[in-house]
Amino acid sequence: MFWNYVNVNGSFIMPQPVLLCSLKYMKRYVPLPCHSYHSIKFMYIQAAKEKEVTPSEAADAKIKDDVEEFFNVKNLDKAEVYFSTLHSQYHHSLVNRLTSSAVESKEPDAKLVADLFTRAKSKGLCSPDAFEEGLTPTAEMIEDIVIDAPKAWTLFATMVNGAELDEEHRTRLASKCTDSDKLLGLLLS
Repeated sequence: MFWNYVNVNGSFIMPQPVLLCSLKYMKRYVPLPCHSYHSIKFMYIQAAKEKEVTPSEAADAKIKDDVEEFFNVKNLDKAEVYFSTLHSQYHHSLVNRLTSSAVESKEPDAKLVADLFTRAKSKGLCSPDAFEEGLTPTAEMIEDIVIDAPKAWTLFATMVNGAELDEEHRTRLASKCTDSDKLLGLLLS
């Protein structure tokens, strides 16, 4: 409480108590232009279209999740679904991701991928051309991979054998390698 001395015409009057109150800010809503239901719905549709994912991006995300799940769960029955639910034009990407993950891993993982490839081949879930296309990037880089993972040649051969490629596909795949004779030797043994 403060005392206020009121000065009227030069004379002082009795002090009057003055209460100072703290100001409380009230929430204020800024009025927005009124939108109809349809215009709001249109804005949401436009926003969704801007964030739309292409089919290849969706397939890549699904493949990434599937491969991560495969190496965590290690269930071949569940892994068959990866091929059947994925559009056939993306099978080579799944093969590539599985192969590149297993070639730098250990032998049990490569054997698991080989078993999956064998199942996929026997049930017609993946074509030999898709296997070849998916295995090609690893074949092209196998000599660089061997520097960090010395067993890469053997692991890669295990997975290629699991795909049960015919002679023509194996030869074409081996030709992508700098040391094609070594890969062919491992595939025939």
